[in-house]
Amino acid sequence: MFKKISVFLAIFITGLFVYHGSYVSNAQNNETTIEKIVHTLNKQHVSLTEVSLYAREEVKAVTDQKTFYSQAKSIKSNFRGFKWEVKRERDLWKAIGTRKSEDVNEVILLTYAIDEHSNAYISYHVTGQGLKEKI
Repeated sequence: MFKKISVFLAIFITGLFVYHGSYVSNAQNNETTIEKIVHTLNKQHVSLTEVSLYAREEVKAVTDQKTFYSQAKSIKSNFRGFKWEVKRERDLWKAIGTRKSEDVNEVILLTYAIDEHSNAYISYHVTGQGLKEKI
């Protein structure tokens, strides 16, 4: 019995050291993917003058006009630095948030199509011009 407990403790302690070592090495190398891309481009003497990023995700929680407004309200409260507009274009509801700064333009778009599929999506689009290595 004592031998089983000793073996278990040895394995547990070894696993703890391996986990801690992995955690520490990952924490020391916490450079983001975009930072790695910028540094690699700089090493190759590539001039980065404009960047554009687009992401989109389906929002399954939006199933009707009421849940659309609820989701739009939630997004507005989470992204208060944006200027918001909610509008309807035929069978498409949109909540559009925009934020502009000197170098960067951002758009958050929540859409809900009233059709046989009734799909809702949230998308994020950011563009920047005249970028320098600010990362």
